Amino acid sequence: MNKKIFLTIGILLVSLTISAKDFHFVYLRIDDSMDIELVKERIRDLTSEFENKDFVLYYSNHKATMDAENFSEKELLGLINEQMSSSAITLSNEVADIAEVLEKYLQAEFDENNRLVSPKYSQITLNCIVGDNFVENKYQDEVFARSIVVNSLSDFPLQINFYCCGARYSDVKFSNQYKLSKEINIKSI
Repeated sequence: MNKKIFLTIGILLVSLTISAKDFHFVYLRIDDSMDIELVKERIRDLTSEFENKDFVLYYSNHKATMDAENFSEKELLGLINEQMSSSAITLSNEVADIAEVLEKYLQAEFDENNRLVSPKYSQITLNCIVGDNFVENKYQDEVFARSIVVNSLSDFPLQINFYCCGARYSDVKFSNQYKLSKEINIKSI
């Protein structure tokens, strides 16, 4: 009888591990330091990489959200082409908007230790396409570190990638005040 119980538990654990997958969140914020053609190329690369995967793209300048089901490259590139200048960022609204998107798509819950768990996802990958202005103003702290803390993602498996699209930044770190041990990867096209 004990063998049957252990076998059943083993099968359940394996099936849960197999069914859990990665969630990709793409944050796009255009500013004057960025090469728009590189931005478009990076978006094409990322969205083709995410084909048949769960992802959400949040275009901050236009407050537009697209997911795997309703993503339209043509529509997004049209919004990017309309971008005349970078609009001011309202930090509290930005954190709230990101929280709303994550809540909607992650469908996560808290376990008995008040840690975030998701029945659908085993990891979140945060892909940030931002420019020098974003990094110079330390918005990685004001937007992302706060979003990680507010959404209780600090214990959740999280990968963070920043993509240079003509911007000059080579190093992005979180302030020590947030006590985040998450490493930020700087990637280029």
